[in-house]
Amino acid sequence: MSGNEILPVIALCGWSGSGKTTLLEQVVPRLREAGWTVAVLKHDVHGLRFDKDGKDSDRLFQQGADVLMQGGNESFFRRHMTSGPEALAQTLRDLVTRTDVVLVEGHKGTPLPKIWLSGPDDAPPPKMATTPLAILPPGPERSREFLSIVVPHITKTWLAEPLAGCVLAGGQGRRMKRPKHLLRDKGRSWAACRARLLADVCSPVVFAAGRNSIPDANGFPVIPDAPDAAGPLAGILAAMRWAPFSSWVTVACDMPSITQRAVEWLLGHRRPGVWGVFPVLPGEPARPEPLFAYYNFRLRSAIESLVRTGTFAPRRLADHPHVLLPRIPEDIASAWTNANTPEEVASTRAGATDL
Repeated sequence: MSGNEILPVIALCGWSGSGKTTLLEQVVPRLREAGWTVAVLKHDVHGLRFDKDGKDSDRLFQQGADVLMQGGNESFFRRHMTSGPEALAQTLRDLVTRTDVVLVEGHKGTPLPKIWLSGPDDAPPPKMATTPLAILPPGPERSREFLSIVVPHITKTWLAEPLAGCVLAGGQGRRMKRPKHLLRDKGRSWAACRARLLADVCSPVVFAAGRNSIPDANGFPVIPDAPDAAGPLAGILAAMRWAPFSSWVTVACDMPSITQRAVEWLLGHRRPGVWGVFPVLPGEPARPEPLFAYYNFRLRSAIESLVRTGTFAPRRLADHPHVLLPRIPEDIASAWTNANTPEEVASTRAGATDL
């Protein structure tokens, strides 16, 4: 399937009776215990039938409506869709935006990464099936063998997902008495310094500059803030909407002591199950720092929900179950210090590195 090489998807295939559903029942709890969110996409070549003939929901569906049914803490969405590779690809993309891994039961002829389960008769995969990552025979070790293949494969896929950089440069610099993003360091604006640093590990790098201009943008895109948000969150959300399948490293332009080592430490926390990394400075009280941070694209739905409530403080996302709050080592803690006044610029300049 075109484009699926960056999606954390594994197909579980085998002839009828090979134990696909049984294996899924065994491994899903294990993945959940590891902190992963899991979606299972089942495929039935004979079609689906979940509703009862004549029920209100079925009658509405037969008239052409997509029907969402809710009750208690669960919901069921029955929708009309076309068949074919692109329809499947779109379904997988939709699932990936809110899960760490999608396990597909079936689709043996679809070009997805897959594991083949052999049945009691040990029949081989059909010629139409693409080469599987592994063929697992029946037995008590099957779930362990499955996880030993899937966990590193999905982790590698996660780390291969697009990683972009966003320089937050939309502030007005009122306490600085002049725009902070235009302050100079070694011949470059602060905004350009941050962009140059991110460009070593991120592509693309953009400026979320609000109404500010970036005279030395040097070809890096300058994007407008999200009109329905405010403050730094407006820039973060604008970036996530601009490239919805990229994850982001965000930096505030007024953090003059950011180093490449600090960026590498931040990105060292990426893994399945972690949708955001908000570092916490040493000392008390513990305070997450959401501006020099990591935002996985899966966190966007939580940001959109926050904005819809009229709340624009990104620190509110620190309570999300998939946001990690690691303590910053003291030797790189200065990278998360921002400068809001001329006096603070003077105190941090001695620690600034050549960016």
